[in-house]
Amino acid sequence: MRHSHTSDTARGFGSQDDTIEITVLFVDLVKFTSLTSVHGDEAAADAATTLYEITRDALDENGRLVKTLGDGVLITTSSPASGIRCAATIIERLHEHATGLDARCGADHGTVINQSGDVFGASVNLAARAATRAAPGTIAAPRVIALSASLLGLTATPLGSQLLKGFLDPIELFQIDPCNHAEQAATDPVCGMRLAVEQAIEPRQLDGRMIGFCSTRCAEIYRQSDSQTTVLPG
Repeated sequence: MRHSHTSDTARGFGSQDDTIEITVLFVDLVKFTSLTSVHGDEAAADAATTLYEITRDALDENGRLVKTLGDGVLITTSSPASGIRCAATIIERLHEHATGLDARCGADHGTVINQSGDVFGASVNLAARAATRAAPGTIAAPRVIALSASLLGLTATPLGSQLLKGFLDPIELFQIDPCNHAEQAATDPVCGMRLAVEQAIEPRQLDGRMIGFCSTRCAEIYRQSDSQTTVLPG
């Protein structure tokens, strides 16, 4: 996807020399609000720090950490392929981390305004909005990113045309799953933590997915809920 640059935009955000074509990634932690509500501010701060450290270590010469956004990070890379590799590394390392954190990613490739170390433009907005449509541990992105996924041997599953906040027209999105973990995992439906089945409390199947609890507190909150599904939002 290409996004055009106008002189009016240039006057608002920077000169024409500040316009660059890059891949934009927005990676955020899954159910960060729930994690904070259940386990407290210190656990949330530790989770955000873990995401920052893993992101910093995942970057190569093609990537740049633009900024941290509490439970998320904004990254730019030189190409869709390098962006997918970077996002995959972050997601996989979070899966391997002892804290049981999970992340999702939205991505786009296009022209942006680079000013004072930050980036602005439709591709930035699309990456952030696409992340909300990604399942835990996956990347949601338009066709330009999905085409590169196939070259890396990854499957891109169509999500259809999505109406994203701030965009007038529907955006065709694809979901890329960069992980191939052999071990079975369970997800805590209350706080969102990802757990090895043997470490989870009360593991069981629910609607075709494995759930379990990281603590007796989460198990009790779940039992007290009326819906018996996800208790807390985002």
